[in-house]
Amino acid sequence: MTQVESLHEAIVVRADFRGGTIVPLLFRRRQQTFRIDRVNAVWQQRETNCRRYCFSVQVNEDIFELHLDGRDMQWWLERVCLEG
Repeated sequence: MTQVESLHEAIVVRADFRGGTIVPLLFRRRQQTFRIDRVNAVWQQRETNCRRYCFSVQVNEDIFELHLDGRDMQWWLERVCLEG
């Protein structure tokens, strides 16, 4: 059974910034570290004064939607889709 949860939590992310691309590698939520196995999708959203860099990432069987806010460079965990 799949469970989808909307969160909007500030998180800490380790990412590579190379050649104009952003690749999230791992993130920390509460006291747990999640190593990203695969980046499934990348897209951008424009807001009034900034850009939001969005990522769908996979950790084991679970899918997480993260975004980086271009205004303050804060990472956010928007939603999670838990398998099982």
